[in-house]
Amino acid sequence: MQYPDIELGQRGYEANHIARVTAAIGDHFGDYFRSAFPDRESTSASFESAITEWAKEKDAYEALLDLELLEEYSYDANAFKSSLRKDCPIIRRCLMSPIEEMKDYKKQFGMKPGQELLAVTTNLARFVGDYMLSFDGEQHERCMCPADLRLSALLEADYTAFGVIGGGIKSHFLYKLHPEAFSNRSQGAIWALYYLTGNDDFGFHDGSEFLMARVEHDRNSIYQNYHYPYDLFAFYALQVFLMLKAACAEQGVAPDPYYRYVYVDAFLDSITNAHQDEIQILKGKEQYDFFG
Repeated sequence: MQYPDIELGQRGYEANHIARVTAAIGDHFGDYFRSAFPDRESTSASFESAITEWAKEKDAYEALLDLELLEEYSYDANAFKSSLRKDCPIIRRCLMSPIEEMKDYKKQFGMKPGQELLAVTTNLARFVGDYMLSFDGEQHERCMCPADLRLSALLEADYTAFGVIGGGIKSHFLYKLHPEAFSNRSQGAIWALYYLTGNDDFGFHDGSEFLMARVEHDRNSIYQNYHYPYDLFAFYALQVFLMLKAACAEQGVAPDPYYRYVYVDAFLDSITNAHQDEIQILKGKEQYDFFG
């Protein structure tokens, strides 16, 4: 298990390590797929349900990342912060959550200047627009390493409001706009990769790259790695999609590439749900929420 302030660093990007993680995902993929999607009918129904759920909030995120609207807020950044609190579904859920885990998030949101939140959101909107101009789905599926995905810029400070718009929430913004290009690095997705890789630490002395520990009330609680780099996560999400695509073809199901990462999200959620009791024990929590 990974401990506080331990960063994955360059070791996570080494080609041999990525190959081992990908192989482990492949080793465990089949059992999880058969459990979640045992036949063509269940696969199709699960995917249709996932698409319906994904689409419910799409309009809210399109409005949030509309560059013209963001430019209007430049005259009143505090009004943007208020809108973010009320109109952004994932941030609203975080702020309304009663669980202990979200206390720090609420505090950070309250302290964060509206101008910083506006600047980061505007940068993300511009990134999406530029990225999609040259996006090609077939080329995307042929990416051989994280760098090929061209997502490393999202790790830079210009795209992060620390404590408020971090890796999970920014990925959720992008995923809600373009699920063909951007995977959803949610809490549940990181937990799913931990199980999908067989809980292996791949020789790292501090344990699984997907987990971290926090000292709370004089005891350690285990959480997903909040700091897991998005470009590396996205590469593994792509590998999962390619495995899903092949497994679905055997069932006679042809996933729509526009919803590429909606399918991945549904599959990873099924893994996390299968281990929910264990996750609650590791976290030391009575309630488990997916906030990203």
